[in-house]
Amino acid sequence: SPVTERGEECVERAPAWIPDTDAPRCMACHAGFTVVRRRHHCRNCGKVFCGRCSSNNVPLPRYGHTKPVRVCNRCFLYQVTPFTVTQVTPTS
Repeated sequence: SPVTERGEECVERAPAWIPDTDAPRCMACHAGFTVVRRRHHCRNCGKVFCGRCSSNNVPLPRYGHTKPVRVCNRCFLYQVTPFTVTQVTPTS
């Protein structure tokens, strides 16, 4: 993480959320939103998704979220995979 001269961790500005009015459909599966299928914003990319396409939660410390917050499935893969891959050691 970037660090200031005083050793404090820098917090980046989170991406701007897409307004609900600009997102009549899930930006992943394109299902229309209804009273039952609600909109959810990904805290990592700011796009709008249905619950099935944003069912994961991860901490995003670079945006000031130290506790897990909702992210879309695509951002979840990009957030979690690097850590998972580095922890796996090949057996030979």
